[in-house]
Amino acid sequence: ECGRLTLKSRDRDLNQAYQALMKSLRANDKEDNTNYAEVKKKLQEAQRAWIVFRDNDCQAKYTLWESGTIRGITHLNCLTERTEQRTKELRTWVD
Repeated sequence: ECGRLTLKSRDRDLNQAYQALMKSLRANDKEDNTNYAEVKKKLQEAQRAWIVFRDNDCQAKYTLWESGTIRGITHLNCLTERTEQRTKELRTWVD
């Protein structure tokens, strides 16, 4: 249960970082010619692909250990670690 609660908290952090990043992607002045709509679109596509990667990567670990009692915590730890890493990556965009 502790692992699930930790993952839920880290997932909430990830979503907050993602939303903050998406909100920050806008022109700050009239001379900024960046195509922020395209940046947001690509970031959204990347985030969706990352979720698929994370889930498949961690499911592979679960399958590797499926005959053992450690499979559940190994899977949750994988999901938590990957989520924490992605959150840090998204926060570097804003910083």
